[in-house]
Amino acid sequence: MQKAKRYSFSEAMLAGLIGYATVALVVAVIDVSLGRPVFHTPATLGRQLVADPGPVGSIEVGTVLAYNGVHLLAFLVIGLIVTAVARFVEFHPVFWFIAYFILMSAFFGTELTFKVLDAEGLALSWWSVLLATAAAAFAMGTFINRRHPQLWSRIEDTKAG
Repeated sequence: MQKAKRYSFSEAMLAGLIGYATVALVVAVIDVSLGRPVFHTPATLGRQLVADPGPVGSIEVGTVLAYNGVHLLAFLVIGLIVTAVARFVEFHPVFWFIAYFILMSAFFGTELTFKVLDAEGLALSWWSVLLATAAAAFAMGTFINRRHPQLWSRIEDTKAG
């Protein structure tokens, strides 16, 4: 059996940046396709985040930066969690189902988080959150899989045996 490749802090940060950038891009594309300014969603969520009662539709640099700062920090933490879970499963593939449950719970918990943040429904629809989250999960998963191709083969060996 091949020795597992070591996970690193920089790999976790890069995974988080990939997820962050993917969500930002998907949300920007959705905003533009709906005829809204490219920073509509970050500005709206940023206003909710800092409790700014500013006019709906206004885009202020401060609220966009506040939201993106929190969003980036959240994805860096997610990158740490995803790489830690992947490392655990790579060394203990029999527990793949626990990792799957944790990651799926986080995936669907995202929907609830954004519904709370966007309680008035000004920025996001359920399908846009689902699309952005799925795209980020796919991008981060692809990155981890390319860095650690033996991860899935170890899981498959465990499921088959």
